Amino acid sequence: MAQDRPVLLARPHPFIVAEMRPLLERLGYAPTPAAFETLSAGAAASAAGAIISTAISSTIPQTAADVFEALSRHAPAVPVVFAGLTDIAVARTVIERLAQAGGLTVLGIAEAARDVGRLGRSGVVVYVAKDDITAADGAETVGRVLKTHFRG
Repeated sequence: MAQDRPVLLARPHPFIVAEMRPLLERLGYAPTPAAFETLSAGAAASAAGAIISTAISSTIPQTAADVFEALSRHAPAVPVVFAGLTDIAVARTVIERLAQAGGLTVLGIAEAARDVGRLGRSGVVVYVAKDDITAADGAETVGRVLKTHFRG
């Protein structure tokens, strides 16, 4: 069990709060809203993982690219999950562009569930679409992937 290890809601969006918070809590994580300033202060280093919304709007003014860059610089070992409303085909292009880093591997939930050996590794991020959680047995699959990808 994760023993209530924090998972940073590094760039929250209503989808993350409404759909992912209850799932994270059922998995034993403590979803923790994170101010952008705390990411660069090193507070993120002890988190089990971080979730970044790819939505245009968020409750914080920084872009997904800004948040990802801050996490990558100050807490590079923290596994990252991007979350959004679009499917993986659209999201993969967006995430690769906003990360602006070669070698980043973006796995959708179906890919991640088939290739669990890559989860939790540096340079690997997971993308969770809202439909991944709301589909039949979707939350169970997403939960298994998150437990493997996140630390603790």
